[in-house]
Amino acid sequence: MISELIEKFSNNEEVTSTELKEGFDEIFSGLAQESLSSSFLTALKVKKENEEDIFCAITSAKNAISKKTLSKNYEELVEYFTLADSKNYFDIQFASDIISSANNLGALRYCFSSPFYKTQPFETAKVFNLNFDIEKENLTDKFEQTNFAYIKLDTQEPYFKYTNALKRQLNFDNILNITDKFLNPYNAKNQIIGVKNKETVEKIASLCLKLNNSNSLILSSESSLPFVCPEGNTFVAEAWKDKIFTYNLNLELLGLKKHSLEEIKISSNEETKDLIFEVFKDKKQNAIFDFIVANSGLNLYICKKANSIIEGVELAKKTILDNTAQEKLEQIIKIFS
Repeated sequence: MISELIEKFSNNEEVTSTELKEGFDEIFSGLAQESLSSSFLTALKVKKENEEDIFCAITSAKNAISKKTLSKNYEELVEYFTLADSKNYFDIQFASDIISSANNLGALRYCFSSPFYKTQPFETAKVFNLNFDIEKENLTDKFEQTNFAYIKLDTQEPYFKYTNALKRQLNFDNILNITDKFLNPYNAKNQIIGVKNKETVEKIASLCLKLNNSNSLILSSESSLPFVCPEGNTFVAEAWKDKIFTYNLNLELLGLKKHSLEEIKISSNEETKDLIFEVFKDKKQNAIFDFIVANSGLNLYICKKANSIIEGVELAKKTILDNTAQEKLEQIIKIFS
């Protein structure tokens, strides 16, 4: 099927969703030769992947990932991920996870076990000396104590096993960069997705509805960064039930002060750690404080802990100022160190 699809792409012939899914099934099950898989993904990129292409890739990939379960059923599991690079900025994902956990939300993040697959929150966890490389039973127990865990998926997962080499080989962003992010094996019901380009915000929201991920916020700032930005506006599309609502956010609308991007830039993961302690422990109300509460407010809103984003922001502030966030961080450090 892969060879036929590549030929059809070359001849600008129509490819059905069924054919496309069969092609992805071949890749993710290891039935396709690596060279053909690479040519197929390259041809898709040249064609410019559309929503249906991405939908077929994700649904096929989900079948190649083992489903995981928790002994405690978390309806309020929140997942925050980005489709853009933000490593030069304060790690808002890790900080937001702490705020979520402190409010009895499940913050369960995952990544693939690979030296080639790094995510900023996992790197931040390292500087806090958090160890998640433990037996599944112990990890589940610790998650239930803390509402917090970072999990590395087995490298022998079929999807990962057959796409890892492809990701290293292809030197451009491709459909796998998007597919990876929708494979949470714990089936998080609440999502916040950061993207680089404002033009893709509504497209990803539409994709979320198609995937039945109908409790999602997709956002992109004027600075092309995947979070509520300290300066300028952030465009948001909210996928709720069968509808999409769009609006702009900025810190002033949320009752906060605007700040420059320079104020949230970092030079190392260690700097993120220091800044988190400044806010959580010392209660320093600076640009990082406003950055944390603005973005954490979205988590609390999407998980129904707040009736509006502004209420979510106020609850995030309270979580820091009444020491709940610091106490949660100390608990996580104690249990996972």
